[in-house]
Amino acid sequence: MRLLEICQDLIDDNVTYAEFRTGLKDLGSGLKGHLKAILRGIQKGTAATPLKVGLILSLRRDTNPALANQTINLALEYRDKGVVGIDLSGDSTVGDVKLKAGMINEPANHPALKLLLSGHPVSICTDDPLIFNTSLSEEYAKVALLTGLSPEQIEQTQKQTARSTIFNSLNHFFFKFPKL
Repeated sequence: MRLLEICQDLIDDNVTYAEFRTGLKDLGSGLKGHLKAILRGIQKGTAATPLKVGLILSLRRDTNPALANQTINLALEYRDKGVVGIDLSGDSTVGDVKLKAGMINEPANHPALKLLLSGHPVSICTDDPLIFNTSLSEEYAKVALLTGLSPEQIEQTQKQTARSTIFNSLNHFFFKFPKL
C-alpha cells in the first residue's frame, strides 16, 4: 500500500521518472517473491500514468556473499522487467539524513548547496517523502530560496538530474556482466 501512495504522490507532483531503491528481504516467499511483489506494486502504481519507475536493488556493505550473489542474479534476471541497477550502501540510519538528524543546524549550511553554486552537478531529490513529509517540488523550492537560482537554473539542475539517473547513464552497460 505504501508503494502505491508514493507513486500517487509522485504523479501528483508531476514527476515522470523516479528510481526507487530497496534491499531485498525474505518475507516468507524468498528474495524473488519480495522482488516480484515490489515490481507488481510499481506496475499497479504507475499503470495508465506518465510515471515510469526504475528499481535499484541495494546491497549493504556487510551483506553476506550468498545473499549478495542472489540479489545480483535477480537484478540480472529482472533487468528488462523494471530493475535498473544495483547500489552499495552502508548503515542507512547513520549520516544519510543529516539535517533531520540534527547533523546540519541550518538548511543553508547543507554542503550540496555549496557544490551546486560551485557548478558541480547535484541531484535534488527526496529521501522517503512519506516519513519526511516533503515533495520534490518543495525540495526544489527550498533550493531556489536558499541559493537564489533562477527558474532557468533550476530547470538546468533538473535536466542534469535526468541525465544522471542510473537508467539513463548505466542501462546500456550496467548489466553486461555474466551471471554469478
